[in-house]
Amino acid sequence: FNYQTAQSNAFQTSGYEQENVQNKALQEFDQLVEILKFNSVDVIVVNDTGEPNTPDSIFPNNWISSHEDGRIFINNSEKGVYDAILLDAFNGCTTPYNLATVEAVAKMYDLLKNKGVIISNIIGSISGKNAEFAKREYATYKEIFGSVRLFTVSSVNPLTAQNLIFVATKGIGSSDLKLENPDFLYKTYLDRLWTGQVEAAKPLTDEYAPVEYFYRNICSRPFFF
Repeated sequence: FNYQTAQSNAFQTSGYEQENVQNKALQEFDQLVEILKFNSVDVIVVNDTGEPNTPDSIFPNNWISSHEDGRIFINNSEKGVYDAILLDAFNGCTTPYNLATVEAVAKMYDLLKNKGVIISNIIGSISGKNAEFAKREYATYKEIFGSVRLFTVSSVNPLTAQNLIFVATKGIGSSDLKLENPDFLYKTYLDRLWTGQVEAAKPLTDEYAPVEYFYRNICSRPFFF
């Protein structure tokens, strides 16, 4: 738990035994390293130092992946081999347009195994002046996937500009997707499922995806995520 960043980071929850949390985080870190190496990914681990104190350094936002352009990668990858795809790509504060279109999402759909999942992180609001990209991206995923769930991160207020998480599943209907976990922390995240309506919008395409324009109000002010 980092008191300096907790106010703007909704994923941090106080009240846990800090040593236990740190040990669990280290265990998960080491497991991920081994999984990546097992799948022929070269991993370089830069060990932390005691000073200065950097309590957030272990978490995945401090991992750096070096590879070719994401769209080129998905265009050339083998179909039906992935259980999950995590999409957390940004150009500054905007999502790269070439990963946000129907054509790109269709390519990612083909890369998944049956019952595979895409988890995509964007910035926006569900309604209001900051919602244009989120509405269109939601429509884009709905164009390809039968089941798309939307989760808020910081607030249940649909007007709040924040991180929004799309969870799109292949071969699993919404009624068949069970969102249950006895762990308090995971349950807190699952409880942020948006159950309201998302205003209808046209999907983004390779021919029309003015992402920077849709982000104009959000990127004109500081945004911490």
